[in-house]
Amino acid sequence: SSRDGFDFSSPWKNTSDPLTGIDPLGPVFPVGDRTTWNDTIPLSPESYYIVRTVNIEGAKSFTSNTVGVYEKTLPAGSSTFSLPLAPSYDRNASWYLQQMGSLPADYIKWCEPGTQTWMKHYFGDGDGVNDTRLDVGSGYEINLANPKTYTFWGIPASSLRFLEGEMPRPGNFGVTVSGNDVSLGWDQVPGADHYVIYRATTRLGLNNRLLSPAGETAAFGPNAWTDLDPQTNVGGNEFYYAVGAVNSSSEHVSSNTTYVIGVWIANFPAGYSAMGLPVRTFDSATKTVDQYVDDIPNTVGINYYIYGEQRWGWHRFNMPMGVYDEVMGYSNGYQLSTSALSGYYFVGR
Repeated sequence: SSRDGFDFSSPWKNTSDPLTGIDPLGPVFPVGDRTTWNDTIPLSPESYYIVRTVNIEGAKSFTSNTVGVYEKTLPAGSSTFSLPLAPSYDRNASWYLQQMGSLPADYIKWCEPGTQTWMKHYFGDGDGVNDTRLDVGSGYEINLANPKTYTFWGIPASSLRFLEGEMPRPGNFGVTVSGNDVSLGWDQVPGADHYVIYRATTRLGLNNRLLSPAGETAAFGPNAWTDLDPQTNVGGNEFYYAVGAVNSSSEHVSSNTTYVIGVWIANFPAGYSAMGLPVRTFDSATKTVDQYVDDIPNTVGINYYIYGEQRWGWHRFNMPMGVYDEVMGYSNGYQLSTSALSGYYFVGR
């Protein structure tokens, strides 16, 4: 499925089905004992998965967290990437290059945040030599002797909590940022007494059934809520929001929720930073380098890689839209130049 397009009325696979429930690569398990699955032919280069437990009477559990795969083709020569999903395990540049590269001259290049020094790890360097952890929200340059199609896997910003028979999840959930405050809005749900708002500081946070609501609306009150300056009042730079409808007899813990929307706060120091989109923003298919130069405070310009010409292009703040400009692609890497410390909120899934 897409990140926010799951259809729970028709499971894709059922491990108890003798026709569709046989893992083509895995061993045969007794019914109920399987805890793994191999998707040998994903439906698209970008696929997402949720698993649910079903008991002998057919009762289903709440949804698991969402995991996904994202396929990216890296050409021979120089190109860029950023992590499109949060890795399930921390991995260093050396680990990724062992998966992507093949020859000693292959390398991954990054900007050290503290020193703003550009560093390279070569294929033959070995673990821990000119090495660093690769993080969501950072951008990387890679040079390969041979093209490589690589599949990233991990956790998207979006997930949800769903169980049949509970109150429907609110529609048209949206998040906006004004100053340091995060405002949420959604459509009313017929029969709802009020709404509960969940906020997590990790991508897996919503799937903790013990997670207490961050807030709730008054009975029959507005279908909106504002989180006041969460970076100061809660701490951190990642916030993930979902809303559930509650009627007078419901419990908070049993509420179905909207798909999560993530808010990622990036703080760019004066000078150079290597960046990528930390979430799939809702305008990621259309927003250009020029628009980010205008929107991120104190931006001098952004370097982006021109794949057809195998070189970097520079869009400066005083250039018009369309001149050394392109859509700022999700999973690509960029180099940002700012004249002072600059904060920016990315919102998406």
